[in-house]
Amino acid sequence: MGGIRTKKPAIIFGFYTGVITGVLIGLAVMTTIVSYRLENFHRMNAYLESVIAEKNAQLEQLEKSVNKGKYIVKSIDVVFLCDYEGVDILLFETELKKKYNALLGKEVKTLDAEMIAEVADKRIFRLDNGQYQLFVKKLILAENLKIWVEVHPLG
Repeated sequence: MGGIRTKKPAIIFGFYTGVITGVLIGLAVMTTIVSYRLENFHRMNAYLESVIAEKNAQLEQLEKSVNKGKYIVKSIDVVFLCDYEGVDILLFETELKKKYNALLGKEVKTLDAEMIAEVADKRIFRLDNGQYQLFVKKLILAENLKIWVEVHPLG
């Protein structure tokens, strides 16, 4: 009678197959985690670059109007009111601030609040994931221009 024979090559092959499969699954998980973190860093970098560009434009406009002793627009804040998921507010914010950067350094009493509101009111943005319309809800015109904008998807 012969005893049960095990084939050592089959056990060794199974062991190595398990190790290789484990390494590949581990690499796939690590790649996913790293790419997610990298994407978050890219978004934060884009946001910080837009903040730096805005601050540079603001500083440039303020340097032009220094020592005039008048009320001038020193900063622009856009507040977005949006109840919808998946809307990239950063894109809207950078585009509107590009439009409003010309107001930096201007005297407050020479500006027309209605004209400032019309720049963003009922504006339609077309993005990859749809179209959005902006509505100006409130505007405060002082040294710090503050605009509340509501975002609604179209269609």
